[in-house]
Amino acid sequence: MDVPSRNWIQTLPAITAPLAAFIAVYVAVWQGHLQSQQLKQNLFQKRYDVYLAVRNYLTDYAINAKTGINNAIQFLRQTREAEWLFGSEIDSFVQEIYSKSIKLQSLKKIQEQAQTISHKLARNQDAEMYELSEGIGVTANKLAHEKFTPYLKLVSEPPA
Repeated sequence: MDVPSRNWIQTLPAITAPLAAFIAVYVAVWQGHLQSQQLKQNLFQKRYDVYLAVRNYLTDYAINAKTGINNAIQFLRQTREAEWLFGSEIDSFVQEIYSKSIKLQSLKKIQEQAQTISHKLARNQDAEMYELSEGIGVTANKLAHEKFTPYLKLVSEPPA
């Protein structure tokens, strides 16, 4: 019995080195997978924060039927990362909401300050303000949901 146990003891060091290397490779691969999942979750959270900022701004507008310049500036600050987190489609959408909000604010100010403007001009401004309101209100809220949905899935990559 001395000879078989001695052979086993002599082969043990030869087996442990490849086994340790295999375990190290497995741990490295698993660590890479975990880091990849963490990056996906971090990206999701950042994208979701931008999405919430857009939805909150549009919902506030729909409920209050007004947005102030401070709200628009805060909206722009909360969505400034959209350019890097999403494709150009989302960034353009966010910029469109912002520019419509600013233009709407300007028109409201003009309308408030210019009580003596002719009725025809006032009706044109009302029509334009209504159109801008629709672009910021419910319609844009639906569009926001449609545009952000592909990016807010943890399972697959965003569309190219």
